[in-house]
Amino acid sequence: MNKKIAKAEYSKSLKIHIAVETVMCGLVVASLATIPLYFIEGIDESVLHTVEIMELFISSIFLIEFIVRFFLSNDKSNYFRHYWWLLLAAIPIPSALGSLLKSFRLLGLVKLVRLLDHYEYEKIYDNELQKK
Repeated sequence: MNKKIAKAEYSKSLKIHIAVETVMCGLVVASLATIPLYFIEGIDESVLHTVEIMELFISSIFLIEFIVRFFLSNDKSNYFRHYWWLLLAAIPIPSALGSLLKSFRLLGLVKLVRLLDHYEYEKIYDNELQKK
């Protein structure tokens, strides 16, 4: 029975993790969608100002995510070594350099795909166990 409870908690945790990563990937897409605006000639300054405020908000969320996960990790040096790019992606720089740093956020999409793949594997494995 304890194994079932542990499996249910793991499954719930995995679903929450996927939901969080999905939201973060939505923010990545929103952030990356602003890149072309910096290269459009004659765009209104108020539009760019709004985009910069949105970028600051999104970057703040990425920074908070990095800080929370850093402090929750058991091995902080290992976490920093593997996820330093998340910190770079959280820097709000409205320019071509900022666009380059935003591209680091795309790595988050890879993480989501891997999580979804793992979740699908877990569902298949559970179905096979229930058949036996």
